[in-house]
Amino acid sequence: MTALKSSVAAGFVAAVMFTALNAAGQVAAQQEKQVFDRVTAKLDRGGTYYSFQNNKYFYENVRKWFDSIQKGILASELKGIKPMQVAMFSQGIRMLVPALGINELQAYGASSILIDEGGKNSDRQFRNKVYFYHGKNKPNGLLWQLAGERNERFNLKFLPKNTIYAGIGQFHPAKIWVWAKKEVPQLFPPALMIINTAEVKFQQRFNLPLEQLLNKLGGTWTIVITYEKDASGKPFMRGVMIVPVTDGVPFDLLAGNMKDKNIKVDLQRREINMDTGKTAPVEVREMLRPQIKEEGKLLYLASSPEILLQLKHAETSGNGLTAMPEFNRYARGLDFNGVQFTYLSSAFMDDLVETISFHSRNKQSAAIISCMFSVMSPSAMISVISLDDEGVMVNTNSGFDLASSGGAQANIATTSVLAGMLLPALSQAREKACRIRCVSNLKSIGLALKQYAADHNGQFPPGDNTAGLNELISKGYLADPGVYICPSAESRKAVLPGRPLTEAGCSYIYLGGQIEGPSPDAPLAFDKPENHNGYINVLFKSGHVAGFSRTGLTNCEKTVRSLAGKLQSAEAEQLLNKAREIDRKMGYK
Repeated sequence: MTALKSSVAAGFVAAVMFTALNAAGQVAAQQEKQVFDRVTAKLDRGGTYYSFQNNKYFYENVRKWFDSIQKGILASELKGIKPMQVAMFSQGIRMLVPALGINELQAYGASSILIDEGGKNSDRQFRNKVYFYHGKNKPNGLLWQLAGERNERFNLKFLPKNTIYAGIGQFHPAKIWVWAKKEVPQLFPPALMIINTAEVKFQQRFNLPLEQLLNKLGGTWTIVITYEKDASGKPFMRGVMIVPVTDGVPFDLLAGNMKDKNIKVDLQRREINMDTGKTAPVEVREMLRPQIKEEGKLLYLASSPEILLQLKHAETSGNGLTAMPEFNRYARGLDFNGVQFTYLSSAFMDDLVETISFHSRNKQSAAIISCMFSVMSPSAMISVISLDDEGVMVNTNSGFDLASSGGAQANIATTSVLAGMLLPALSQAREKACRIRCVSNLKSIGLALKQYAADHNGQFPPGDNTAGLNELISKGYLADPGVYICPSAESRKAVLPGRPLTEAGCSYIYLGGQIEGPSPDAPLAFDKPENHNGYINVLFKSGHVAGFSRTGLTNCEKTVRSLAGKLQSAEAEQLLNKAREIDRKMGYK
């Protein structure tokens, strides 16, 4: 009887647990359906592109993936990778994701639908929508703050009719600075001192707290680029950035620090005019006559006064961009109430290429740049970003749908962001490990050279580069060909055992013919210029190896010159002559 009661009780508990789990599953499924319905209600169905992603389990899986990478690094044989460094990096990423607000993106969806088939003189037009859903809770991450604060009606009447690009959006630099002061030191502790020092120096120089200045610049910023030709057919592109200001302090700060003779400050008219000078190339003088002008609560940073006149003419005449047929065609169905606005003319690429080609002094570079831009298909685009209570909506009218302009990649956008943060750090860790192994290689070569010198009356192998190092292989001092390959030099492959070294199978420069004893700080061998980016390991005659962060060491002569500070002039010149000869043979410039 007791056994029966126990069995009944166990069955009852199991039934309760099953019911609870089933109910929890139903609630979870219902919540997931609600998110799906809220996101997809913002999209267009039946078009050329449609996608949805719920991130409910995505971040948990990313954390597991990240933990497995961390364990893999710790379990690897990479020397120089300390557990504390890996732990700090891991903690930094975990803090950065919420600081940016990436984990607050609950779901997102995207769609494309054809709204105009086009014709002989016009391309097709698609309505592209992307919706980023954060739910009822207000997000706090930096990326959400950058989206803007509240929807506002865009004033587009001032845009000139020859505008080829316009970007209007809410931007609050003080918010970014406050975020940086709070979050960056937690990810990189030395940044706290850098930030504090920057604030102190700014206060000392301008007698104004940096954050106070940045607070004066928050609001709706604008960038406009125009294109035109003069009477002779010469193309010009002009640009202006319009910055909101709360008072005249930013202008006064700029005016007070303009000391160049080519800069004229007019405090009464609130203008700063800059002359590029007679020494500047003609094309620069024609394109650039910068002007800074304060007018009302706006600060204009213009490439020339002409573009400011164009803005005023468009505003007063009503004959600006909004009156142009292309603009009106692509503006169809869009609500110009939001936080960000972007316009791109269909002629933007052609105008840019023509201007670069005409004004560039380096015609070869201009041809390369023009070729790069010319492969981009021309299409106009108007995009409006707006906010609602639960997310951020992006509406774009364009000649391309999301399937052909990268929409498929939107499905892995969040993954790309996280990978983009992770991979550079992993790459740095790998490079550090490669440098350490490179040091080990040079130490092994140094020991073999010392043994060789001990057997040859203090004389190191006489030949330079592989001619000298092959002595170590042929006479058995260091026969392993893998030691002569720097792990960072992935394009080089070790020669087969028993074969002589070739330059393609060797990553190091060897300065042969030196004598053991005098000048222990003379370089004996070092990395070839292409091994590491901005870094070099050096084997000295004393046998010790040291690494240096150096840029611009594109050949052996520059490397030896940077290391010859402690040498006698005669010996330094001898090594420099040897380095020049190696450069000549190796083709280093």
